[in-house]
Amino acid sequence: MVLCKKSFLVALFFSLFVQYSFAQNFAKDFSPSRKHKLNQNLIKEIDTKYDSLVKNTDFPDRKVKKYIKETISSSKSRIKRLDSADLLMYTDTITKYLQGITNRIQKSNATIRDQKLSVFTYRTDVPNASNRGAGVIFINLDLITKLRNEAEMAFIICHEISHDIKGHVVSSLLKASEIEENIEYKKEVKKIMKQEFNRFKAIEALWFKYMSQYTEHSRFHELQADSLGLVFYANAGYPAASAIKTIQVLDSVDIPVYTAKIDYLKYFNFPGYPFKKSWLVADEEESIGGNRELFKRPDSLKTHPDCKIRAATLEKMVPGLKFQPVSSKKDNYEFYRTDSEFELQEYLQQDFELSTGLYNALQLLAVYPDNIYLKCSVVNCLYELHNSQIEHYFSAVTDFPDKRFCESYNELLVFLHNTNSDVMKNLAINFFNVNLKNANSSPFAGYVALLLKGIDMPAEDRFKLIAEYKSRYTDENYIKLLEKKFKPKSKK
Repeated sequence: MVLCKKSFLVALFFSLFVQYSFAQNFAKDFSPSRKHKLNQNLIKEIDTKYDSLVKNTDFPDRKVKKYIKETISSSKSRIKRLDSADLLMYTDTITKYLQGITNRIQKSNATIRDQKLSVFTYRTDVPNASNRGAGVIFINLDLITKLRNEAEMAFIICHEISHDIKGHVVSSLLKASEIEENIEYKKEVKKIMKQEFNRFKAIEALWFKYMSQYTEHSRFHELQADSLGLVFYANAGYPAASAIKTIQVLDSVDIPVYTAKIDYLKYFNFPGYPFKKSWLVADEEESIGGNRELFKRPDSLKTHPDCKIRAATLEKMVPGLKFQPVSSKKDNYEFYRTDSEFELQEYLQQDFELSTGLYNALQLLAVYPDNIYLKCSVVNCLYELHNSQIEHYFSAVTDFPDKRFCESYNELLVFLHNTNSDVMKNLAINFFNVNLKNANSSPFAGYVALLLKGIDMPAEDRFKLIAEYKSRYTDENYIKLLEKKFKPKSKK
């Protein structure tokens, strides 16, 4: 009788967990995670581990030690800044899944079983993962969307754990101390910090640019992390073939998941406002040139260079390790991968990466044609593009066509650069009327509806829309956004 009751409770708990974890119905809608904030106890714990990292490191001289201490302090501050900017996820479903994989790896490897490892999902469209020292691991949203199964993600995590065990962060900091003394680097950082948009992404790109000076140094670290990571991976029961495939995936990880041609007539051709095919015609002087077959970035622009070398090195190691046979059991990775695609879309809007955001929304809409969130996202991007043209910051939120981009994204960029604020406004209004007129239960639809309503209102009257939204919806996120846009500025 006791066994039956216990089994019932276990089954009930599992059932509730599955319902909670897989509550998203991507075919119909999407609810972004709002559980981003780190708790203060965790922040204090990470701070303490960073302090220990400095305390337990031998430095060649006082100057270097001072630099490392300042950099570690900066790392602590950076985590707090990323947290304040809603760029780190920790208590959400995706991160709990990643932490679960990490726990499995630790339990299977005695040498790291007692390590405190904190995994965060980093809200960015840079397809990467990174070890930040002191057991802190970032898995970027865009990378999650590019991997295909749990085994591939497990190898990425094993690789990042290995960086931590080998002390590569401190070693890289010693190299980085040379960069920090570079006058040109300091000038570029100062310039980036004056930008209104995309500061974090620009700083990371600059960092990778300067760190590329130490190619051999970083290549040795990557091969060492692959080598130790493969041992952890094998002990955790994952198949050998997936480790090699992970490196192969990284070789093409900069290519977008979706590269199909967008059907503009399907989305933006309206009876009262027909789509003009001339909007898609590029100026003869514009050099675009990208397409699905020829999409190839030089190694200097890749997120993960040297993948062929790394894959070949791993293949030589495989015969010396004991791996589990490939399981026919399906994992749940596809759910978390899709969840990450939608969370990435939320980030693109949050960070005002509007050309990428509109492209991503339209590509996902081709897969999920009835999804209310994606339809709202299209309207939101069009509205913000309209606003950026009116306020003269369009070039800051929209890419220019480039041969490094795939053909379909370049076509979207040509379209955006061929249109003006009136076109964006009319497309947004017509798209809303056709697709979202009856989506009254969606707080996102209510939000974009009021954005459109406020376009032709006098600026001093738009604050009334905040009260109108509050009378219908309770979503704090959209209330704050409306207050930011429409609340009258206090007179000094």
